[in-house]
Amino acid sequence: MCRLALKTANEPFSPYEVLTAMEAMQEGYDGSGLGLLLRGMEFEDFKYNPRFPILSGIAHTEKAWKRLTEYMEERGYELKYDHRFHMKPELIEAEDRHRYFLRAYRMPLAFRDQSDEVREAELLRTRLALRKLGKQKDNITVFSFFPDVAMIKEVGWPLQIGNALCLHDNQIKSRVCMAQGRQNTNYGINLYACHPFFMQGISTMTNGENTAFVPIRDWLVGKNIPG
Repeated sequence: MCRLALKTANEPFSPYEVLTAMEAMQEGYDGSGLGLLLRGMEFEDFKYNPRFPILSGIAHTEKAWKRLTEYMEERGYELKYDHRFHMKPELIEAEDRHRYFLRAYRMPLAFRDQSDEVREAELLRTRLALRKLGKQKDNITVFSFFPDVAMIKEVGWPLQIGNALCLHDNQIKSRVCMAQGRQNTNYGINLYACHPFFMQGISTMTNGENTAFVPIRDWLVGKNIPG
């Protein structure tokens, strides 16, 4: 089974703290994926406004990075902050990783004064559109697009990924950190299959093989909820 870790605190802390705690559970994951969900964000080089949605994911090629940037501009999002990880790429097992991104945006003008419900629906539509755009050539992976939330996912061992992205440098902190080291029991190695999962303010992570997957999936699909 996978191994889970969660820390919450009043003062923001580095996600690397949670990764070091996961070292005690090495026998419970196999390097097929690490997922981190961060809430209550703080950046060392940017005074973050929690109202700005953060887009998190991976652009697998330079062309994909350009397409993502152009799409967000066309949709009316104003880039406020573009985080640059201090990378050690030699520690990343995958080779098609042009750019990991955490990007904070100002909402399009038409949505800035709308209700939270309307704004969240727009963020969901944008996230699904980007996922569809990336799926065409399998070159953009989007994990979350929501205010005050960021997600990091990668294939490999938790502490190795933390070192590869230099998460120990305190450039990124949060008040909540959910982490899962994956053990591949029921799905191929796929970044989207790695917990935690996040959708419109709700995040989950599960330990164990989900033997009820098919009926749960069918029930959810029957609800006709876009996300």
